[in-house]
Amino acid sequence: MSAPTPTLAPDLPKPLQLPISQDDLDKINAYLNPLTPEEILQWAIDYLPSLYQTTAFGLTGLVAIDMLSKITQSPPPLIFLDTLYHFPETYELVEDVKKRYGVPVTVYRPDGCETVEGFGTKYGQKLWETDEDKYDFIVKVEPARRAYEELGVKSVITGRRASQGAARASLQPLEVDSTGLLKLNPLFAWNFHLVDWYIKSNNVPHNKLLSQGYKSVGDWHSTVKSGEGDEGERAGRWAGKEEKTECGLHVDYFAMKAKLKKEKEEQEAAKSGTEGMKGTNEVVSASAAPVSVPVVGAIIGSTEDVADALSQDSSQAPSLPEWKATILERSYMELWYPRRHFFRGKGYQLWKSRRNGLLSPPNDNPRTPDGFSYELEYSATRPHSFSPLRTIHCPARTIDDRDVLIVLLSDGATGINTIECLQHVATGAVAGIDRNHTLPLLQQLHYGNLIFGVFPLVGYPFHFPWFSSMTEAVDAMSQVLEGVAFLHDRSIAHRDLFTDNMLYSCRPGYFDPERYGSPRDFHLPRYYIIDFEWAVRFSSDSDPATRTTVVGPPSSRNNYGRAAPPEMRSGKPYCPFKSDVWQVGRTFLDCFQHLEHVPEVIDLLRSMIADDPDARPTARAVLECLNELRVTISPNILQQPIDEIPLVDDEELVAAMLVLTHYAQRPLILAEYLWDFVTRILLPMQKVPSLPEWKATAGELAYKELWYPRRHFFQGKGYQLWKSSGNGPLLPPNDDPRTPDGFSYEMEYSSMRDHFYYQYRTNQCPARTIDNRDILIVLLSDGVTGVNTVDCLQHVATGAVAGIDRNHTLPLLQQLCCGNLVFGVFPLVGHPFHIPWFSSMTEAVDAMSQILEGVSFLHDRNVAHRDLFNDNMLYSSRYGYKDPKRSGQPRDFHLPRYYIIDFEWAVRFSTDSDPATRTVVGPPNSWDDYARAAPPEMRTEKPHCPFKSDIWQLGRTFLDCFQHLEHVPDVIQLLRSMIADDPDARPTARAALKRLNELRFTISPSILQQPIDEIPWIEEDELEN
Repeated sequence: MSAPTPTLAPDLPKPLQLPISQDDLDKINAYLNPLTPEEILQWAIDYLPSLYQTTAFGLTGLVAIDMLSKITQSPPPLIFLDTLYHFPETYELVEDVKKRYGVPVTVYRPDGCETVEGFGTKYGQKLWETDEDKYDFIVKVEPARRAYEELGVKSVITGRRASQGAARASLQPLEVDSTGLLKLNPLFAWNFHLVDWYIKSNNVPHNKLLSQGYKSVGDWHSTVKSGEGDEGERAGRWAGKEEKTECGLHVDYFAMKAKLKKEKEEQEAAKSGTEGMKGTNEVVSASAAPVSVPVVGAIIGSTEDVADALSQDSSQAPSLPEWKATILERSYMELWYPRRHFFRGKGYQLWKSRRNGLLSPPNDNPRTPDGFSYELEYSATRPHSFSPLRTIHCPARTIDDRDVLIVLLSDGATGINTIECLQHVATGAVAGIDRNHTLPLLQQLHYGNLIFGVFPLVGYPFHFPWFSSMTEAVDAMSQVLEGVAFLHDRSIAHRDLFTDNMLYSCRPGYFDPERYGSPRDFHLPRYYIIDFEWAVRFSSDSDPATRTTVVGPPSSRNNYGRAAPPEMRSGKPYCPFKSDVWQVGRTFLDCFQHLEHVPEVIDLLRSMIADDPDARPTARAVLECLNELRVTISPNILQQPIDEIPLVDDEELVAAMLVLTHYAQRPLILAEYLWDFVTRILLPMQKVPSLPEWKATAGELAYKELWYPRRHFFQGKGYQLWKSSGNGPLLPPNDDPRTPDGFSYEMEYSSMRDHFYYQYRTNQCPARTIDNRDILIVLLSDGVTGVNTVDCLQHVATGAVAGIDRNHTLPLLQQLCCGNLVFGVFPLVGHPFHIPWFSSMTEAVDAMSQILEGVSFLHDRNVAHRDLFNDNMLYSSRYGYKDPKRSGQPRDFHLPRYYIIDFEWAVRFSTDSDPATRTVVGPPNSWDDYARAAPPEMRTEKPHCPFKSDIWQLGRTFLDCFQHLEHVPDVIQLLRSMIADDPDARPTARAALKRLNELRFTISPSILQQPIDEIPWIEEDELEN
């Protein structure tokens, strides 16, 4: 998928004219921030003068090299700084890169040195121990400056990333160093996992030491293998030197040069017996004064100077409507960032911009508890982020590490009503009343005519994640109604009571996918009402009959995207309090109208959306009625899990479309929680195909239209789909060897060859886990079709029963729910049980015995499979190539295990049901679509026993393979008894298994070991074709 063409690019010449101003640099970074690395590199090729790439051939630099090879046929030349102390594996990698990409590599070494011995003679042995800064300057900084001067370099591509932490934590896409050199950091926003994923997915060459326990590779004397407990992707570099985080290449050149010059002069002065003060003072003076450089470095003013100037000139601030109208992606850099010093002066440090509009805390300190929200254990150890959906919101952190949300409330003309309402219910003692669920206004900040409000930073809309039981849902509704009633008692109508304005006390960030649908916490969360932008307040002594001065929607009809009660659309004055009740009822019904087991609650909610406003109850009356109903509902019903209806209200729809347009074609750089947001919000908006529709999709389109669009859902669950080869088969997502999983084994022949998977069934797709185990994802049910499949698998393929030795059902490792679709995750095992052909009768008998053992296990648990043909009996060879030279030879030194798969048509009967009633009629699907061989009773259209049909199908399958083996007549006779026309004359699976095992010992060992001829497999439908 090609990336969208970036918009709003700064109007700058190609290439850039140097020097560039700080204002232009800020505009460039604001433009580059949301772009993908490929787009940043393309921009650099177009705009940056005299562009080179400096690289030590670390992973990030290698990703950039690979990306550039796909963007342009003339990638920027590489500059490699050979310190003389690299590992041999690093020098091997340099040659691999030259061979792979054909890009020129210019090597620079320490001045006047070509060997380690020469370096030691000139600068002293182990200089890195005696003077580390001097070593860094000699082997990295000075050679780099020499390279830039000799090659005329004005811009370089680096491999630095903000996620590497320390000095790089606040990295921007483009920077200018003290020498005026432009430094482009195309992967500044990526973390290590994305880099590692790209390396593996694109088979990018990398340092062999990374697979030997090293996390990062530098000089051999300063790099060790990372030990247990070492954190960070650069663990092992500069071991034991906590203050050391950079090699010197990205440190201030002039400061380092001046420091070394000063040290040298001091040493010379001491050696000559003089003080040398004159020279020292000159150096200090030169270091302190601004440095004049011939190239880019003359940036006009510092960032702080520009921001301070803006902070003082509050008269130039935009109005509230102008602030809202700013493009969301630009709002942080244009509106909030320039005023950061104003907020810092008030004790609030704005969160910092990272990638794709996401904001991150300004430091790595844990958030201080504030009493308004709590942290899930899952998210407490994960990096937090904030995705602003409104330009008037920006998170910040106090000096004691409490997180708050700063909101622009008013510009002195617009928003006065907001301030007035909040002052009456969100400040002072009233804000602490238990029945008041308004999110407190902690402080007002005045910036010229602008008024900002500071609020606690709390979490999600009240229905996200979904409620675990009806008790939680009733509690949520009760608290919101209690808060609305409190507002109405104080003559305030909110006028925007939809889900996104009802938050609960979970801190924003990640939520635990493992806890989805489980109780929210050991204590009841608190629910808050926010956003009083459209609220109105009436005088407490006004006549209630006169509180109908509101006409139409809160904003213009063209901009109002909410559901509207009838009176709002009438164009006549109406009561906003009754409209509030309608909005709350509409919101609750959108969540819970499908819960038919609590009809009294549903009737109450429906009364809230009556067309006649006078027929609606007040918020307090609804609250009292709901609390009365809570007592009458059975505790069993209250504690039952409740099904979720994906809720997409109008503002969430706008937010979802914003995410789609901004991020959809930049999948690599989405945060993990965003995948879940897209899955929960965007996918339910699309028409999800049913299981029959999914199966009916043409095979060549299934991957592209059904699986690939949902790849991020599966990736968020830890499974990376195999990729399309473009010509039919699917290929693994990386070139790593498959990790052993215990369910299958690899033939030596195929282990050295590329694997592939033909997608014969559109409801199946292979995937790979993060630890390189291969699995098969199967669409099992759409909530209507396939329910029997899920039921049967849960009884025989999950939990402890799946590990019983007599159970040959392929285990169901995990169920994944995506809306109404239920996917199953299974081990990826190999071929149908007769491919490749058996080398001897021993192998054939063993295969039949294992299958019969598995079928008898199913029948013992009252499960009839109903599709026991060869393609649903697999054996434990990994899917891929089979060795043609080993056909007819023993399969392995140990017996393979056989598995039974595909329970699509299976049925399960209750253990206490009458065996005489365990019957089915006809084939598993319509005769027009049924292409299997059918036993006589299936064709009668009368009730028949599916267990006896299972025996017929097995006998038919085995006979088609072995009926020509006349030297084992007793075995053939047993198989023929399994296909008797009379179902009652057929043996059970357990009886057939017992008889076969008895026969195994009556057959001569010489016959058992003889090679057996193969009959090409031809099913009846193939024969007809």
